[in-house]
Amino acid sequence: MRGKRLGRAVLLTTIAAVAASCGQDETPDRRALPDHTPFSRSGEAREERQLTQAELDTLRSFKQRLRVTRDQYWDGRGGVFGNEWLTVWYPAGNLTPTHGMAVVDRVDRARGQARLLFGRVPGEMLTIFCSESMESYGEETGREWWQYSRIEGDKIVLQPVATIALRGLIEIVPAREYYEWTIGKLSARKAPRWVAEGFASLISGERDVVESYVTEFPGDNTLLSLGDIEKELTREKDRKSTRFAIFNAFRMVARLVDAHGDVALAGWIADLGDGVSRDDAARKRFGKSWDEVVLEARAWSEEEPR
Repeated sequence: MRGKRLGRAVLLTTIAAVAASCGQDETPDRRALPDHTPFSRSGEAREERQLTQAELDTLRSFKQRLRVTRDQYWDGRGGVFGNEWLTVWYPAGNLTPTHGMAVVDRVDRARGQARLLFGRVPGEMLTIFCSESMESYGEETGREWWQYSRIEGDKIVLQPVATIALRGLIEIVPAREYYEWTIGKLSARKAPRWVAEGFASLISGERDVVESYVTEFPGDNTLLSLGDIEKELTREKDRKSTRFAIFNAFRMVARLVDAHGDVALAGWIADLGDGVSRDDAARKRFGKSWDEVVLEARAWSEEEPR
């Protein structure tokens, strides 16, 4: 039974190869998928795809390295991987166990980076649900294809891993959503939305994706007011308006990190969670008031006009 269950998986490297071949397009080009890939042109798992012995050994090594202590699967329902700080649920299917492992792997790496940046990581157990389809994702979260996940408390509902991989974002999205959750937890929800969104994008490697958003609003005034940035990032109702705000938030954070380093901004975030005021934390980490820090961040538009 155990060998049969393992036969439902496919190598993480195969997922990464498919992702790399598709680039970072907003919608997958399934017409370009050859028959030997693990995904069909509709994005569904290929039922006939089975693992070789080498692939099975690779999957076992991933589990050992990631210290997986919970590994269960139920036919028709899906399965779960877990350790002492993370639980990842994935849907039923031949390929989905490795989808779950892909998320565990990327989030584990992000956690290690977060510990280096912030000096700590949240102590709460994080639960991630990998959606079965974009339809079920929309029904569960009320969100659309351009929104990677819904973060609520210590729970993250992700888009289907196959969809994320086909969009070329498997190396970015799980880590990015983990970082956003971490920033919220470590700051005690006191960090502004523009800091949380922009910093999560920056440290997850989403720069090229966010920079590409500018093509969606070429004739607009690129610099938004701080109030509008916060409003759009909070409501996330319209794709163009939200991406406009994300672009602004990213540029602000990138300018601060370029000037002061990512550890300084991470320290400021952690200070908020320790009860330090924005202003006192800014003087400690940046050597100036928080208002001056914001003005410095917003000056990106003067240096890089669009």
